[in-house]
Amino acid sequence: MLHGDLLFDEKLLKKIIDGNGNLVLVDKKAKPPEKDFKAVIEHNKVIKIGVDFFGKNTFFCLPLYKFSKKDFLIWIREMDKEIKDGNLNIYAEDAFNKISNEIILRPLYCDEKNCMEIDTIEELNLAKEKMKNFYKR
Repeated sequence: MLHGDLLFDEKLLKKIIDGNGNLVLVDKKAKPPEKDFKAVIEHNKVIKIGVDFFGKNTFFCLPLYKFSKKDFLIWIREMDKEIKDGNLNIYAEDAFNKISNEIILRPLYCDEKNCMEIDTIEELNLAKEKMKNFYKR
């Protein structure tokens, strides 16, 4: 599962597919952004994901996930429950946070050179430059 505003190197996709267990991309080197997703990590496990988390164990999270079918269905059921309860203005990650104690989600570390979110015109222009440079190789 991934958010539609991601630009990422295909090597990352292969790395996440070939990786063991449930994984999400995390950039430990980037400063955690104010408005984008962050992952709270304890003992190499992602325990929370959201835009409102800050602190020493909080890192930039790029929403590209790999889950086992069993664990993804747990998350889907929680999202379905949120929808049935009328909670329509939340992120899927808010539902994940409610069941994160049931699922082991590990960080797969990447860096800003090979993955980025595109939320603004400035980020779109940066992405275009990255793509131009990528295709020059």
